[in-house]
Order: sequence, then structure tokens, then C-alpha cells
Amino acid sequence: MTNDQCTNLPVTHNQHTNLPVYRVYRDGRGDLTERLREALRDYYGRHGRLPGSVVVHPSLKEEAAEALAALELPRLPVKGVGGCLVPEVWLPMNDQ
Repeated sequence: MTNDQCTNLPVTHNQHTNLPVYRVYRDGRGDLTERLREALRDYYGRHGRLPGSVVVHPSLKEEAAEALAALELPRLPVKGVGGCLVPEVWLPMNDQ
């Protein structure tokens, strides 16, 4: 496979490793509810759909679930991943 072919692969699918690809939101301003609201608004604007889950630092998993319920999205699963920094919100792009 040439470099030209590799650059034409969709960013949401890595057929070589099949690893998940995330859109990472690093804006640490505001509380978690506000950060989730802005991340989900941007994601929906870019992709025309909501993500299949939300990834946050494990210490924020319960708070994120409560924030999603406040945003009227209680069914959106929340995953805690240690690699996700506290101010970050990760939204998976290849979870279709």
C-alpha cells in the first residue's frame, strides 16, 4: 500500500489495527455537564448523530452519568478509561 492510499483511508476506520478512534475534547473550562454539552453539540454538528458512548476519567464516571441524565441523554453509556485525563471527554468515532 502506498502512502497516497493510506492517506485516503477514512479517519474513523483503521483496517490495519481495528483500534477505536476518538474525537477528544480538552476544554477544561466549566463543569462536566457544560463540557459534555459542548462536546456532544460539536460531535452532532460534525457527524449528524450522537456517539455510541462517552469516555471520561474513571473518577468522573458517576458524575458524567448524572450530567447526561440532566442533559436528557440517560441511555448514553459512560466508560471510564484511565488514559483519559480529568478535563477530557472522548467520543468514539468508529462505534457504528
